[in-house]
Amino acid sequence: MPGAAAFFPAYQDDPVWYCLDPDAHGHARRYPTLARPFPAPPLPGGTVPGPDGPAENDDARRNRMLVIEGNKAWTAAGTVRQQWLTELLARKAPPSGTATSIARFVTAQLLTMPEPLRRALGSIRHHPLYQELSGADAAETATASLPRMWLLALAPIAASYEDQITGTGTERDTWRNDRYSPCPRTDAGAWFRFLAELGHQLSPIEQAVADGVPYRGDAPEANEPAADGSTAGNLPGIPAQTDTDDEPAAECPGPQVTGSGGEPTADSIPARHEADGACTERPAVAA
Repeated sequence: MPGAAAFFPAYQDDPVWYCLDPDAHGHARRYPTLARPFPAPPLPGGTVPGPDGPAENDDARRNRMLVIEGNKAWTAAGTVRQQWLTELLARKAPPSGTATSIARFVTAQLLTMPEPLRRALGSIRHHPLYQELSGADAAETATASLPRMWLLALAPIAASYEDQITGTGTERDTWRNDRYSPCPRTDAGAWFRFLAELGHQLSPIEQAVADGVPYRGDAPEANEPAADGSTAGNLPGIPAQTDTDDEPAAECPGPQVTGSGGEPTADSIPARHEADGACTERPAVAA
């Protein structure tokens, strides 16, 4: 038969026949095609997909920009944090007043074995990151003081956490609460709170993870939880943000003196101008 061809599906003895060119050989199509496709449903926010793919709505664009900002902030925070850890782990003794905190943390970690340690602790001493952070070996324990040994015990735990929350793969998604990461966000938050107790100054993105709230940007007030605990935006856990390239709001005009005796009246004082360009309530001023 002209144009006929066949193939054998896996685990079947009977061939499946088809035609190489049904139109040229006068063969009818078993499943007729639609004259035109169904119209695409609108995307969240009322945006209708275009012929070359879905058009990006405002919320999606803001979420995408926040992810880009967050990834950069997470990488930068990891660099600073690991530099701080390198200095800490090289000390002869923990910072004043922190030895007990380190002892409690190390003991609790070894007893509970959270996910980052289960994944990395067994082989971390062979990892370059461990050498960068500490480089200590078991021989040092023969002469180390007790305070120094607590830092030696902390070193592989620190390297395990840093291995699981820094990198270019899923590790860098730890700051997000809508993505999988080898180090769960709750474990990373406990790690950051411990480092803050030792004296590390947390960056905004680290502070958001430590507080268990979504990261909304590097402005400190942006990461404060909402009064109702809700988050905005279409991407779970990634709220909508104000675009950095938006035109700044116009400055509020200064107070106008219109009352008698040169005193301003309540109606003549403009709304208070906030740093983000928004104008809020007018202060009450007696006429």
